[in-house]
Amino acid sequence: MRCASYSAAVLNFEDIPSPKGLPFVGSVFSLLAAGGPPKFHEYLDKRHKELGPIFKDKVGPISAVFLSDCDEMRAVFAQEAAVLNFEDIPSPRGLPFVGSTFTLLASGEQLHEYLDKRHKELGPIFKDKIGPLSAVFLSDPDEMRAVFAQEGKYPLHMHPDPWLIYNKKRNYTRGLIFMDGEEWLHFRRIMNKLLLKDDLSWVKSSCDVAADIFLNRLLFQNEEGREFPNLEQELYKWSMDTIVSILLGADEYRQNHKVIEPLVKELASTVHLVFENTVKLMLLPARLADQFNIPRWRRFESSVDTTFEFGQ
Repeated sequence: MRCASYSAAVLNFEDIPSPKGLPFVGSVFSLLAAGGPPKFHEYLDKRHKELGPIFKDKVGPISAVFLSDCDEMRAVFAQEAAVLNFEDIPSPRGLPFVGSTFTLLASGEQLHEYLDKRHKELGPIFKDKIGPLSAVFLSDPDEMRAVFAQEGKYPLHMHPDPWLIYNKKRNYTRGLIFMDGEEWLHFRRIMNKLLLKDDLSWVKSSCDVAADIFLNRLLFQNEEGREFPNLEQELYKWSMDTIVSILLGADEYRQNHKVIEPLVKELASTVHLVFENTVKLMLLPARLADQFNIPRWRRFESSVDTTFEFGQ
């Protein structure tokens, strides 16, 4: 059994916290000491304060998982929603083998704008074939949550072909996003101990510092009557600033952000190129792009190489 969390942390049933109880009867005596069934709500409230928004317990013959978070409850109930058969999912008309590739190219290769247009045309869920990729696209967050709740013990991750080919050529082993099955579960449990441990206000503080610096720079530009020459690039940099701030800690980042500014800016630019080139390569068979060493593939490899150089 697996519980899917809105916070993206994944708990297997055996990892769900539980109070200590006696064999066979579990916490029944603790409940009786709290006032019995009439005080069951107070007992649960106490356990949630002690164990968090999700815990499992055995009270007499009943074994159950208890939730106090509305988003977690919604994710559970979403699993009971009606399921649409794959063949019934709406899809745009496309050509054999290439699907909607030419339609996307005609729209300027702006995938987000293309998807937005398709959602307005076909609704919150549709299927499409773009180049070698066949996929189902969702725009409703509740539907997305319902999908993640159905993933099972070992969720499958989408691994872009260009990245897989690059990893194999360079003999690189990457992190959680490139893992599946028992290997993923093993390392995810290690991460859970960090992600679900204690108070995470230090993460919020680090994010706030990076956001404040970004907003102050944005406001300063506005007061000067200037615009960011490339807002998309600035947003990439903000995301990199946030990651660096979390790694260094809020105070350390606040004191040194001007010193590392040029490096973070260059890293953000490179990461931007990685994703930009990845999206473009998704329109082509990546193996052929590599085999013929086309310019788009060379730009992709160069940008990823630079990213790894930063990491080292």
